[in-house]
Parts: sequence; C-alpha cells; structure tokens
Amino acid sequence: MILISFIWFLNIKPLYINEKINYGQNLINAKRCGKAMSIADNVWQNSGILKFYAGIRYADFIKKCADSKSQNGPDYIFTAYKALKISSEAQPKFTRTWLFLGGFTNALAAKEQNPETQKKMLAEAIGYLKKGLELSPKRQEIIIEMEKNYLIAKDYQTVKKMAEDCLKIDSNYGQCFWYLGIAEIFLGDQKNGKKHIQKSQEGGVTPPYVQLGVAYISQKNYKDAAEAYRMATVYNDDKNASYYAVLAFLYKQTKEYEKAGKATLRVFELQPENKDAMDFLEQLLGLSPNDPSLHSSLAYIYKQTGKTEKSRQEYLITKSLYEQAVAQYPKEGTYHFNLAGVSKELGEYEQAYYEAVLAEKIDPGLKNNVLDFMYTLPENYIERYRYKK
Repeated sequence: MILISFIWFLNIKPLYINEKINYGQNLINAKRCGKAMSIADNVWQNSGILKFYAGIRYADFIKKCADSKSQNGPDYIFTAYKALKISSEAQPKFTRTWLFLGGFTNALAAKEQNPETQKKMLAEAIGYLKKGLELSPKRQEIIIEMEKNYLIAKDYQTVKKMAEDCLKIDSNYGQCFWYLGIAEIFLGDQKNGKKHIQKSQEGGVTPPYVQLGVAYISQKNYKDAAEAYRMATVYNDDKNASYYAVLAFLYKQTKEYEKAGKATLRVFELQPENKDAMDFLEQLLGLSPNDPSLHSSLAYIYKQTGKTEKSRQEYLITKSLYEQAVAQYPKEGTYHFNLAGVSKELGEYEQAYYEAVLAEKIDPGLKNNVLDFMYTLPENYIERYRYKK
C-alpha cells in the first residue's frame, strides 16, 4: 500500500492535477473564467503535499484570468500570491516562481492606497525578483517586472537604466524599448521617449497604453495623452468606463468637444448610474453650444434617465442645428444623414426617410448606413426603400 501511494503521489497525481488545469485552461480560452477559477481552486485546495507542483501552474492559470477584464481580478491576484509563497518555500531554485511572485506582489502594490504599505510591498516584490535574477541573470521577463516595480515607485531614472540594461541583453526586445520610452517621457525627454515607444511597437506587442497616457499627462501633453487613451479603449479594454472618462477630459483639454461628447456618452452606456456623465456633457455644451453631436448625446442621456421633455428639447435643438448645416452645405451627405437620425428620434419618420434617401443620393458611400437606418424606421419604410431601388 505504501508503494502504491508513493507511485500515486509521484506519477499519477501530478498527471491528474495537470489534466484538471488543462481543462481549466480551455475554459479560460472560452472566456469562462468563473468556472475555470472554481476548478483551479479545487485543484489547489486538494493538491496536498504537491502544492509546490500545483502552485506555479495555478498562478499561471490565475494570471490569465486576472488579465482578462474579470471583476474578480484583485481576488485572483491575492490567491496567486498566497499559492506562490508556498511554492517558493518548496521550490526555491525555480526562477519562474520568483518571477510570478514578484509580478503578483507588484500588482497588489499598484492597487494599494496606503503609501507606506505600498512602499513595503514594492520592496518585497523587488526582493523576489532579485532572487529570480540571481537564478537567471539574463532573463528579460524579470527585468521588465523590475521596471514595472520602479515605475509604480515613480523612480523613473532607475526604470530608464534598467531598460537600457535590458536592451544590452537583446536589442530587439520590444518591452525594453517600451519602458525606456515611458521613463524618458516622465523625465521630460518626449522626443526620445516617443521614438522608443514607436520602436517598441514594431514587434507587434500590444502594450498597456494607459501607462503612456499617464506619462504624457504628467508633461501636460494632452493631445498625445488622448491618443494613448483612445488606443487603450481599442486594444486594452473597450469596456473600461474610467478610460473613456479620462479620454473625455483629455478631449475637452484639446478642445475636441465632439470627441469629448462621444467618449462621455460611452461612459454613460457602460455606467448608466453615473450622473457625472450628464454634468460633464452640460459643461461641454457651455464651451461649444452649437455642436449638434453634444446636444444629441445629452438628449440620449435625458431619454434614458426618464427626462422625456428635456430629451425632446435637446433633440429639437439638434435638429435645428443640422437644418442650418444642410442649408449651408447642401451637398454634404453626412449632415443629411444626421438630420435623418434626429428626425427619427422626434418621431418624424417621413422627414427621416426623405433625408436618409437624399444622403445616399449625394454620397453613395453611405448606402450601407442608410440601409441599416431604414430597418430602424417603421416596417413600411424599408419596403418603400426596397421598392424605390
């Protein structure tokens, strides 16, 4: 029986753990992190003396869910931290354990609000990463994680030095260029910073654009900061309301009020309970009172929050502004199409239909937009549109 148990622990149980973790990995790939984490947690809790084996796999598993826009990300990170602490005691010569432990501690430190506690956590993380670097002196992943640590600590000079050391190991490693560029921008060298940021992107890696946005904001370069946050909404997280809120603010700073309004509307769509979106749009209208897109966005928010009469008034203003636009620029199909849209919101379907057809006639490139629009009108209009064709 002792021999059978020994064979089970050394050969069969690791395979069993592996099988369960692989199944969980498939769930992550299918974006089912909740179910996947339930399996991973069960594997971890029942791994017994093989916790040292399961720990690193479990942490790898958690990292993917923590990176996956899950609301439970912070909980996953702390769970991984605890698992890796056990693994590091059992497997102190395994570089990856120290890399992950440093990385997860960095992530916890980044979210810490108490400055003294954060300082201690960053020092703890650096300790883990240095142990990993002792085992694998040229492992760039560890150096990158150390750069993140010093970035959180706002030690930009050290970030720059480490990035330069990182490039000495492999001059083509994109993330080394990224953190070199970020550090340079924070230090006021925007010219070289921008050059190295561009160099980092040649390898096709999707970077954390918010870091770039914050760096530019620190230099009051709101135009480039806005572009960085726009990229964050495209490539990092298109459902992060805070990204759009910052983007709206940045567009306001660069006086791009229409773009600011659209970003604010996206905040409201993601967080309908957010009253600040309405207040911000009203502020924008104070700065650009003749922008029909701002009136239209505010009308939409009023409508969604039950302020029917206010919504109607804003739509009427929007309609009036677009009517002025088409009178001044009768050959601009987009103005006619926008007039069609606001006419529909006011229940004026005949005018909506007429303006949409006219928009397509002026600009055939709007054909697909007009077709989609016809399906939003009462049913007889799509039939009429098809018959006309």
